[in-house]
Amino acid sequence: MMFKILCIEDEDNLRRDICEELRDTGYEVIEAADGVEGLHLLQTQRPDLVLCDIRMPRMDGHELLSKVRTCNAQWGNVPFIFLTAFGERDDMLKGLRDGADDFLTKPIDFDVLLVRVETCLRQVRRVTSHAQNSHDEIKKEMERAHTMQSDLLPCQKTIKDVEEKGGLEISSHYEPSTELGGDMWGVHLLGPDKVMFYLVDFSGHGISAAMNTFRLHSKIDSDPIGDKSPAAYLTHLNHWMCNQLQTGQFATVLLGVFDRKAGYFDYAAAGARSPIRISFSDYSIEVGNGKGVPLGIAQNAVYEDRRMKLSPLDKLFFYSDALIEHGRKENLSLGQDGLETMLLNLAQSQKNITVEDILAPFVAVAPKPLDDDLTAICINWKS
Repeated sequence: MMFKILCIEDEDNLRRDICEELRDTGYEVIEAADGVEGLHLLQTQRPDLVLCDIRMPRMDGHELLSKVRTCNAQWGNVPFIFLTAFGERDDMLKGLRDGADDFLTKPIDFDVLLVRVETCLRQVRRVTSHAQNSHDEIKKEMERAHTMQSDLLPCQKTIKDVEEKGGLEISSHYEPSTELGGDMWGVHLLGPDKVMFYLVDFSGHGISAAMNTFRLHSKIDSDPIGDKSPAAYLTHLNHWMCNQLQTGQFATVLLGVFDRKAGYFDYAAAGARSPIRISFSDYSIEVGNGKGVPLGIAQNAVYEDRRMKLSPLDKLFFYSDALIEHGRKENLSLGQDGLETMLLNLAQSQKNITVEDILAPFVAVAPKPLDDDLTAICINWKS
C-alpha cells in the first residue's frame, strides 16, 4: 500500500528537500506552500498524513489544524506532524493540545523525519486494519440478520399449499431500503375456505424496526386469529404491542380474511395503505379503507371490520408506502392517483396480473436505493 503524504511548508527549499526524501523512500507526496492551499489539498486529495509548518502566510498551522479537527468529514482525523523551529516550545505544546500527533524541530534531521513518519503511518495501518475487520464483521452479522428476516416471509412451500387449497395465485415483492427493514407480510390457511393475509410496516428502519418484525411475527404465529374478527384481532395485537414497543415506535397494519365460500374479503386496518380490488367482470377497481390508529400507540384504539365483495378472477392488491411515496424529491412518485390509474389500465388490458406487472412502471423510474421498505402482494382468485 502506497501512502500519500501532504507536506505544507512555505520555505521552498526545505519543502523540496522534505518531499525528495519522502519520494525516495517510496511515498506519494503532494505539497502546498501555505495553509489555504494545504486545506484545499486535504479536502480533495485525502492524504494519509500531513507534515505541516506552523508559521505560514494566509493561514498558519494552528488555524489549519483547528479547521481540520472541527470538521465532520473523514479527512478531519488525518494524522498531523507539526514542523517547528527549535525553541518554539509554546507552539509545540499548543499544537499537541489541539490535536497534532507529533512534532519535529527545525533544522530537520531527515533520519528522524522518516522514523517519525513511519511510526505515525504504522498507527494508521493498525487503526485502518481494525476498522476494516470491525466493518467486515458487522457486515457479516447484518447479512445473517437479513437472511433471518427474509425467512420470516412465507416460503414457497407455504405459498404453494395456500394456493392449492385456497384456489389462489399469490405473487409478492419484498425490498428493504437497507440491509434490515421494518416491513413484513404473511399468509395463514384458516380452513378449507378461509385464508388470512396481513401486511405490516413498522416505523423507522434498520435494527430496531427489524427486531420488531421478529417480535410481531412470533406473536401472530403463537397467538393466531382463531375465531376473532379482523378488527378484534387487531385490538388484541394492539394491546400487546402497546406494552412491547418503545415510545415513538408503531406499526401500520392491514389484516384480513378471504372467505372463498362466502365471496368476501373481511379486513381491518391500522393506518395502512388501502387494499385494492381489481375486477375483470367490469374492468374496474375498488379502493378499500386503510384508516385506523397504528398499532402500539393507544391502548384504547378501536378498529373497524370492513368488507369487500369478491368474485372469481378478481385480484386483491396490498402494498406499503414506498410504492406511492418514493421519488418525491425527484418528482417521480406515483402518488395514490397514479397507482389507481395504473391499476385501472392493467384491469382493462390484461387478466393475468402478477405483482411484478403492477410494479413494473414504478421500478422503471424509482431512484435507488429506496428510501423506504417496499412490500407488495397480489392475490388472484382463480375460480
